[in-house]
Amino acid sequence: MKNSLDQNSLNRHELIKENELLNTISTITEKKSMKETEAKHGNSYYYGNPEDKSISLKKLLQNVNNAEIDNLYVHIPFCKTICDYCTYPKIASATEEQVIDYISKLNLEISKHKESFKFSDLKTIHIGGGTPNFLNLKQLDKVLEIVTSGFPTQNLEELAIEVSPVGLDENKLKLISNYKFNRISIGIQTFDDSINEQNGRKNQKAEEAIRFVEIAKKYFPNISIDLLAGQKGQTKESFSKDFEKALELDVNSIFLYQVRQVFKNGGVEEIQALNNFLNYFSFDGYEILSHNHVIKKRNSDGYCEQREGRGKMENLLGIGPGAVSEIGKYVFKNICPVKYLNEETTVDEKSIKSRTDRNLKALFIVRSLRYFIRPDTNGMLVKDYQNKFKSNPFTDFKAELDFMKKEDLINAAPEKIEVTSKGILFTQWMDNYLTKHYK
Repeated sequence: MKNSLDQNSLNRHELIKENELLNTISTITEKKSMKETEAKHGNSYYYGNPEDKSISLKKLLQNVNNAEIDNLYVHIPFCKTICDYCTYPKIASATEEQVIDYISKLNLEISKHKESFKFSDLKTIHIGGGTPNFLNLKQLDKVLEIVTSGFPTQNLEELAIEVSPVGLDENKLKLISNYKFNRISIGIQTFDDSINEQNGRKNQKAEEAIRFVEIAKKYFPNISIDLLAGQKGQTKESFSKDFEKALELDVNSIFLYQVRQVFKNGGVEEIQALNNFLNYFSFDGYEILSHNHVIKKRNSDGYCEQREGRGKMENLLGIGPGAVSEIGKYVFKNICPVKYLNEETTVDEKSIKSRTDRNLKALFIVRSLRYFIRPDTNGMLVKDYQNKFKSNPFTDFKAELDFMKKEDLINAAPEKIEVTSKGILFTQWMDNYLTKHYK
């Protein structure tokens, strides 16, 4: 039974009818193909546009030397098995020698970064994967010790980690808690055991996943769970059951991610999944924080501080194989896991890009429309853009914003630009349209 809540339009998503979605898809794909938003690539956070300039590692290090890092991401690349849909850097069933090599290299990389960057104002540390809890208790303890002792943590707003129900136990949760982590994200994907099995997610049982969420509540103040749309074998019925069970868990935060594949049928299945997700949870007591994220209380309970940093385009340093960094106008990523374990360097020199001013401006608009960093705005305040770039978005992107407004994807006023209930479903397309990004 849906609760009758007094929520304003910022946090209430009315279902967009399928014929309207189909008409919108048909219109916008004449401007930019939905298929070009697909993401079969090594890392979903690394992209730019064709005008971005490649530079050498030497020049990069000169230009970012002594930069103040706001947010830190640490990648642990190990998984017990590989899910069919995963595009992230990983190694399946790593040997103990590979784990030892990784820990040694991670320690070395952190030491080098401490010589090159400032961390006095570090806001967040997020450890992801891969599957961080693939590590045994002793190995996990060592990694957590290296990371938390390597950087100042006393003033952190967020210390977060991702875990999978596979290979998890209460001892690992307790260990993570002992290091003062205040946010944990549990990758459930679906509560349907057969669908997990079909997609290569072996040995995960819904009963165990639910049990670990309840155990985590003893140790962490902020618990998030991930669901995944677009998996083999998923149906509308199984999707609805996932929503029901997620709601019953009463966690702080719920994400709905999409399988990263070429959009089929114009992308209507993926768009409809977001449509149903936002509608279901916004009418059942959760508040909308982005195109695929709902939380208990907006900009408070369930908040992800590192996402705010991405929305504001703060300096992000990625550590570990495949991790992406965004520092100033520069973006680059580390080499893949196998190379990371065996080579002296860590940065993939071919990945280093210097973003154009236009691309930086486009990214700022897009991220403002995707990640709501203000409690009362589903988008961007024009003054924030003007303060950052000393120009006006309505001049810089007049044609694009006019088209998006005409198609009812945004509301635009002199003081702010916000996504509409329909527009929030198309922010991935907006990303491609505004940034002209490549993957």
